[in-house]
Amino acid sequence: MDRRLLIFFLANVLLIFLQAQLNHRLAPVSLSLFVPGLLIVLPPLYLRGLPAQICVVLAGIWLDVALPGIPFGLSTIFFFALSLFIRHYRKRFHPQQNFHPLMLALLANGVWLLLLWILKGKGQWWDWHYHLRFSLDFAASQLLLLVIGGWFFNLQRAGIYLLGWKQEPEELPIR
Repeated sequence: MDRRLLIFFLANVLLIFLQAQLNHRLAPVSLSLFVPGLLIVLPPLYLRGLPAQICVVLAGIWLDVALPGIPFGLSTIFFFALSLFIRHYRKRFHPQQNFHPLMLALLANGVWLLLLWILKGKGQWWDWHYHLRFSLDFAASQLLLLVIGGWFFNLQRAGIYLLGWKQEPEELPIR
């Protein structure tokens, strides 16, 4: 089993914890920020199949437990499916820089938020307050992801570097 799985998983747990703390502080202003797109990008780009899937599924379960307002299993299934997609096309991305992982994280985060909007919006389709709240949360979440995305990816890479483990992704892209 690839030991780098531990770094990716612990970084994901840290991000989920920090997201929960930030949302707790923003509750008085009715703003919720979600950045789960960051959790699922680097494991399928750096690790082989099984360790990457284990890391992503564990992050999905952890997020499902941490967010009781969403249907249980939604994040786990979405993370698993999206990581399979990223894994399939991983030779097209360059995980050593932050540009491709950041774009993948923005896309994953946007799709996850839209899926959540559809599932949670049943019975509220004609309520403009719901759509305004979702739009603000969506824009703020994507902006936060842009701001902290590079930091989060570099944190994971630094953890691997500091422990002296292999820093190159498995099966590097052809250049």
